[in-house]
Amino acid sequence: MARFLLPLNDTTVVFLPPDDTGLPTPYAAQITVKTERRPNVGILSTHFLVQHEITDLILKIVSAHIHESFPPYAVFDGAQYTLFALGIWPKQSSV
Repeated sequence: MARFLLPLNDTTVVFLPPDDTGLPTPYAAQITVKTERRPNVGILSTHFLVQHEITDLILKIVSAHIHESFPPYAVFDGAQYTLFALGIWPKQSSV
C-alpha cells in the first residue's frame, strides 16, 4: 500500500485494492481524525509526532473490520493519545 498520513480534523476517503484486502473488489472507507476540542500547539505537535502510528492503527482497524465485524465503539490508548474508533460499520456481503 502506498504510504500516506491521515490529516487532523479532516476527512479522507481511503481506497484499499483487492491485493491489500483479499476481497474480490476494492474497498473504500471514509476516515476522519478529529480532536475533541479546538487544536492548540500541544495538540498539533502531538499529532505531528504520532501521525504515522495513528494512520497505521486506523488502517489496521479498517483492514480487520473487512474480515470480522467490529464493535460500534472502541478505545485505543497510545503513549501520547487516545483514539476513539466510532462509526457505522456496514455488514460485509459475501461475494
